[in-house]
Amino acid sequence: METKQKLGIAGSLMLIFGVFAPVMNIPFFGSVAYIKGDGSIVLVMGIIALALSWFKRYVWLAIPSIISIGLMAYSIIKFHIAISDMKEKLSKNLEGNPFSGLGDLAMQTVKLEWGWDVLILGAIIVGLTSIPFKIPLKKK
Repeated sequence: METKQKLGIAGSLMLIFGVFAPVMNIPFFGSVAYIKGDGSIVLVMGIIALALSWFKRYVWLAIPSIISIGLMAYSIIKFHIAISDMKEKLSKNLEGNPFSGLGDLAMQTVKLEWGWDVLILGAIIVGLTSIPFKIPLKKK
């Protein structure tokens, strides 16, 4: 198996398994995996990328990579907009309430998790594998 094929398979597997990793942590609710959102499309893109890598169709790997990166960027932007809106609504609804500090604290602890790192790195590896070049390796 050539190095380029190994890279494509590794990036594809990162996309496939990354959708089941925690991408968001919400207080009192826990961690949320990306498969519950747009992750099902990224999962399909990972499976397609795996098949393309297996059959050495590297040029076509750009398509699942671009679609995956675009969906992830959309989801992250949507997440930040939703958190901003929730903070604004919470501050309006709890204005004058002595327990408003607890609500603010809960909203500040909503955060992105390590699953995004796996997903983004996998999509980048798949995308880089689509570039037509040979990886020179010295054989011993």
